[in-house]
Order: sequence, then C-alpha cells, then structure tokens
Amino acid sequence: MDKTEVSWPVAKAISLWAAIGVTSWAEAASFAAFVYSMILIGEWAWKKFKAARQREAS
Repeated sequence: MDKTEVSWPVAKAISLWAAIGVTSWAEAASFAAFVYSMILIGEWAWKKFKAARQREAS
C-alpha cells in the first residue's frame, strides 16, 4: 500500500472541514453538535408527521 492511498482520504476530509469553515476542535465539536441536533429534531418531526398521518387514515 502506498502512502498516497491513505493521504488522499485524509486530505479530502481536511478540505471538507476547511470548506465549511471549521478551523479548530471547538468549532468541529460545535458543528458535530449542530448536525446531531438537526438529526434529532428531524427524527422527532418525522415521528409526529407519521403519527398524524396514521390518525388521519384511521
């Protein structure tokens, strides 16, 4: 295995962080918390929507 095979995914990950403006570990943690919060809110909304549709169908 060549060194470049491993470094390309790392370089892509670093460029992704730079593209969204993450320059420190604190910002990375904040961004991860934001994404996780949005996932949880989306899941909650989906369950509410699904329950409402099931009530309508009954």
